[in-house]
Amino acid sequence: DKINLSMPLWETMTEETRWTGSAKVASWSPFLFNEDELKSFWGFAVESTNGGIPSPGSNPVCDLCGNLDWVVTNPDLVLTHPFFGDFSCKTFYNLGRAGALGSCQETIQFAKDCTCGPPTHGDNDVMYPTRTTSQGIWEIGPDGSAVDDTSSAPWNPMWATMAGDNGKATFLYNQMSEPVRQRVLDSIIKHRSPAFSEIFRREGAYYENYSKGTQDELAVLVAFPVFELGADNAIAGSVVLEIDWKESMPDKFPVNADLVNIVISNSCGQEYTFRVNKDSGMLDVIGEGDIHDRDFEKLVRSSKFTDFADLVTQAAKTNSDENDLDDDCLYRFLVYPTSDLYDEHVTNEPTALIVMVFAIFAFVALALLVCEMLVKRLRRSGME
Repeated sequence: DKINLSMPLWETMTEETRWTGSAKVASWSPFLFNEDELKSFWGFAVESTNGGIPSPGSNPVCDLCGNLDWVVTNPDLVLTHPFFGDFSCKTFYNLGRAGALGSCQETIQFAKDCTCGPPTHGDNDVMYPTRTTSQGIWEIGPDGSAVDDTSSAPWNPMWATMAGDNGKATFLYNQMSEPVRQRVLDSIIKHRSPAFSEIFRREGAYYENYSKGTQDELAVLVAFPVFELGADNAIAGSVVLEIDWKESMPDKFPVNADLVNIVISNSCGQEYTFRVNKDSGMLDVIGEGDIHDRDFEKLVRSSKFTDFADLVTQAAKTNSDENDLDDDCLYRFLVYPTSDLYDEHVTNEPTALIVMVFAIFAFVALALLVCEMLVKRLRRSGME
């Protein structure tokens, strides 16, 4: 069933995805392949949300401000809840919009000292009002605001996003209206297997005005097909993880990992060079392209595109040939020593590089594993 997924189950699965897969956003979206499916889905959406906003959490949306376009004007005021402890007004507002609170009436009474008002804008700022389900699926218009989607089938509107993705509404955003998303979604329809998008920067009107996460970061989409129950196993929808490269690596890096250059390369013709920041435990972008130290060209340790293709085909619903994935973005990871590593650890740098490559490549396997786990739960929930 394309839309019969309980919110508590979704909340549990997406919390696991967020922490295990380092995803900024995880979304479940049905594929609508014709006008009849679109009409049926829209009717369900309006009925199930009373024309308003669906809740990503296990409880109904509780809006402390009583107006979807208003914000808390004293966000830093701290209130002490008898059960949950100290929370700021902004936190209560966000939890309420995420459907993560219990009794809305009791919550509003408790947070009565939190004041609300319209957002403050400059003279030249544009206000982007929140859309409701009664307005239908949407895309980004020329001025950066949400407008009715006028594209042709198929459509892939965001229906459920992970718990906590409550800052700005993305529900019913048609992912097929955006080129990067469309390409990776077209791939999972064609190959019936997981797919990674090209590397893109989280910028533009969608990220500025609606989506969750840090702007201007390099990211990748990991899309996984969801299949209907039945003999034909038709594709029902997609689960899409949006991952920032800088936060995609393991929590614990090998010793001296900050002394190597990491080149992330894909078969779509993109290359970016990163360096581990030992203080933050994240990846810092050195620049676009393969800009490692050429003095260490022969000391590279790397994975292969075929390794990546093997992972994808193993996770596929059908026994696809890896050659069928030639039009997808396949990834490989290259690790080069730097002069700092050479000076500090001359005798053991090959071992350090091998460990680093393994750690990076393990991320890809983990992302696919998390997707597969999530989709299997989707299928089990449908059977039950």
